[in-house]
Parts: sequence; C-alpha cells; structure tokens
Amino acid sequence: MKDYGYQQVLIVTDPFLIKSGLVEKVTRVFLHNKIKSHLFTDAKLVSSLEIVKQSIDCYQHEQIDCIVSIGEGAAYDYAKAMIYLQSHHAIFISDNIKKPWPLITINTTSASNIDNINPLLDQNKNELINLAIAGSRITRLLSVTEPELMLGLSNEFIAALGMNSLTYAIEAYVSTAANPVTDACALSAIKILSNALRRAVNYSLDLQAHESIAYAQFLAGMAFNNASQGYVQTLAWQVSHFYHQPLTICNAVLLPQVQAFNLKVVEKKLKNIAGAMGIRVAHMTDQLGAEACIAEIRRLNCDFGLPS
Repeated sequence: MKDYGYQQVLIVTDPFLIKSGLVEKVTRVFLHNKIKSHLFTDAKLVSSLEIVKQSIDCYQHEQIDCIVSIGEGAAYDYAKAMIYLQSHHAIFISDNIKKPWPLITINTTSASNIDNINPLLDQNKNELINLAIAGSRITRLLSVTEPELMLGLSNEFIAALGMNSLTYAIEAYVSTAANPVTDACALSAIKILSNALRRAVNYSLDLQAHESIAYAQFLAGMAFNNASQGYVQTLAWQVSHFYHQPLTICNAVLLPQVQAFNLKVVEKKLKNIAGAMGIRVAHMTDQLGAEACIAEIRRLNCDFGLPS
C-alpha cells in the first residue's frame, strides 16, 4: 500500500469483526506504517441506497485513497456498493463517472472470494433490487488472506468462520451446477477443514492449523464461486438480517437442516462428504453415509458451542 502512495484508507467492516479483535490488529499495522485509517463499522447485509450514499458522504472530505474491507458477506458487498456509488453517483451507470476508490480485501472466510448478490432498497421507488455487485471498476487491487491475523482470536469467532467455509464447500459440492473442477476443490476444502478446524478452535495460536484453514477457505471459495449457492446461503441472508446475527453463524445453524432436506436427492454426494470428513463409509449404504455426514456437521456445531 505504501508503494501505491496510499496515506488514508477507509476500513469497512461489521460489529462482529470489531468485537473479535481482528480489526484492531489491522489498524495497528496501518498505524505502524504511518497510514491513517478511518473506520466504518456498520456494514449490513441489506442496506438502502440512501444509507450507502450517506456513508460515502461522511468520508468525502477525508481524501480517502482506497477502501479496505475486512470480512466476508456484508463488509465486502458494502465496500463494493460504496465504491460503485462513489464513482457513479447512482446504482445504474450514469454519464458522470469518477475514478473509483481502489479496493483491498482482507479475507476472513471463503465468501470474500465471491461476488454475491446484494439486496439494496431503492427508497425513491420503495422496492428491493437484487444486484450482483461486480465489474472491472470494482475488481480488487489486492486480496489478502493472512493466517497470522487469526492467531489468538476467540474460539467462537474461529469456529464460526470455519463452519462458514465448510458451508460454502458443501453447498458447492451438492449444487446442481457442480462440475469435476468444483467437486475437487470442494472435497479438498472439506477434508482440510475437518482436520484443521478443531485444532485451531482448541488452540487458537496453532499457526499451522490456521494456514491449513486459509488454503481450505480459498478452495471453498473457488468451488462456490463456480457452482453457485444453495438453500443454506439463500436462507441465511434472510435470517441474519431479521435476527441481526452474523451470517457465519446463521450458515452454521442452517447447514445440517438444509442437508437433511436435500438428503434424498444427494445421498451419494453427502456420503462422499462424510468420507472427506474422516468417517469410514466404505461399508455404508448411501443413505447411512448421508446421515453420518449430517450427524458429523451437527457434532461440529455442538463441539464448537454453536447453535444446531
């Protein structure tokens, strides 16, 4: 960032990540390198166009050089929405286009590799518009996945992020849009997460475990980005907004429920997932293997103290 001459950055994140202590780690790095940071900490999953515009107006006089989003889902999408509106002054392309703020993402889970659809409320028309916030003008300048940032963070935080990545991998694998490439990425991610996540949760200073999780998150992101989302992610956005809960935890809660619903049509795939999670499935029927998979997901939630 110093090589690009950035002196003032706007950090976009959410209260869950502020509470975790992760954002403080990042701001200390900026401070050490004499980069001034401004914090926007109220990124929401569902935001009105007017709220996003107001967020931008608050920082226009600060001479922001770039935006840094920390986290997945809300923070990443909110940062993209801010950049889009800052450069276009409208949700649809206009003639008055400014040079957009560069975007740097600091990833906490696989969702940061994905251009999700973000519901925005157009208050002038009083209607909800579902938009895929993507395009060359808001392509990230840099994407950072740094395992050391996770060291020493709370067990609940690490578990929620890990289960979120597991959700992306499983949803990609059972997706109707899956293909051999996404299947390979998804199963590899599931295997790595199943081996490393408990270690990272039980001992948050295990750098090797966090490095393994980072690789798994990247693999899950590649799988999910090319195989599309399923009912877990679709429902989690709504539950997260309605109950004001982190999307990561909502995904963890819904993952076993949705796979139980899917069971009859993806028995074989769920059995394969169970095998990737370390369960001996060689002598199981597809149905028993699928049930073992769902039981293992519930067990992970229970072991991590997450709702199930």
